[in-house]
Amino acid sequence: MKYKIFALSVLFILSFSTIAFAFSFQDFFGWFFSLFGLNTDVSGGLSQNEKGFVNSQSMISNETELGNIRQSGEAQEFYNNQQNVTTDYEEEINCDVIVIGGGSGGTAAAIQSARLGAKTCLIEETSWLGGMVSSAGVTAFDGNPSDTKKKAMTVGFFKEFVDRLKNYYNGSLSDCYSIVGCFEPHVANEILKDMASEEKNLKIFYNTYTTEVIKDNNTVKGVLAKNKKNGQKIKFNGFITVDATEYGDVIA
Repeated sequence: MKYKIFALSVLFILSFSTIAFAFSFQDFFGWFFSLFGLNTDVSGGLSQNEKGFVNSQSMISNETELGNIRQSGEAQEFYNNQQNVTTDYEEEINCDVIVIGGGSGGTAAAIQSARLGAKTCLIEETSWLGGMVSSAGVTAFDGNPSDTKKKAMTVGFFKEFVDRLKNYYNGSLSDCYSIVGCFEPHVANEILKDMASEEKNLKIFYNTYTTEVIKDNNTVKGVLAKNKKNGQKIKFNGFITVDATEYGDVIA
């Protein structure tokens, strides 16, 4: 029986591979996800960094729902229930939204959340924002030029970020293989930090990493974190927790 299941699995994979080569990969996955009612038009052809900026806008998007949660008192009741979960911490912070990971997607999600009026805590284990966008010598976004120009360059947070890059370089970015243009990593970091600093509802905890997820059965209620520089242990209570780490450290 197990050999029959294995053979059917191989046949299924080969069939899908044949269909994938018959289409372009982008068209194939667009068709495949459309079977489940999913729309992939916005981020089609974008690199991982670009998708992070684009997709983050839908992670925290319902301002009315967040407002209703706070006004109804559900959030405060939620926070009060956390008092006895653990005692191994030195500071306790209540947030509407906890975003763990200050890469491109995490930073965009945190800023968008704050703009919608949610008290947002962003936990980042390094001293910079943007992840690979602002470190490791990365000086441009990858991606299909035609798709990037048509879609990513005119979409919300990513467009705002690129516009600020252009303003920094007096209206234009230097030429390179990417349609967005080249930029210095430290400039990307500075721009993201400037954008974050403009949001009164956003507080960033740099050099801080998550050590434990606080759960009640299958409900995530917050995280424990530790500052790498001073060793301080912090308990974050959150109504919503977003895992924006590069490797899914929290959800794992």
